This record gives sequence, structure tokens and C-alpha cells, in this order.
Amino acid sequence: MIVKSLKSRGFLQDVFSWMWSYYTVTNAGVQFLVKELGVSSDVVPATYKKKRVIAAPKVEDDGEEKPTPTGEAEEATPAEEGEKKAFGRGQRA
Repeated sequence: MIVKSLKSRGFLQDVFSWMWSYYTVTNAGVQFLVKELGVSSDVVPATYKKKRVIAAPKVEDDGEEKPTPTGEAEEATPAEEGEKKAFGRGQRA
């Protein structure tokens, strides 16, 4: 009944999908909850906070060539003119 009341006052928005209801708090709903619950104004939902992106550390290249793992071709050779390369089940030797 609380969710129904908040929705009727415009403090929640709902999306109904596959027999489930998903609710999101509107800006007016956040202000209302802050006032009613008596929390400080710096407390906000996690979805309102900006995400911090942590970049992966950069690896320095020492200039040495590294061997390719076994099973991988080093470089593909160009197909001869007129020859068609088949892949998958249609491949012939």
C-alpha cells in the first residue's frame, strides 16, 4: 500500500514487464523521502551518484618480440587468384 500511495502522488514511476513491476523514485520522490525520513541532504540513491571508472594500468612495451602461442598462425597468406576459401561444413581439402 505504501508503494501504491507513493505512485499515486507521483513520487514513483513504474514499468510492468513479464508479470513484474519495476519502480524508480522520481526527483520529487527523493525530496519527499529525505524530508520524511529525516536524513541529510547528501544521502542520495546509488543510481543518482556518478560512476567512477577505474582504468586498467598501462603496460610498458620493452620492444622485444614475444612468441605467438602454439596453434596460432603468425600471418595469413593471401589466397591465390581464382581460388575460393570455404569455411565451416563446406570446407574441402
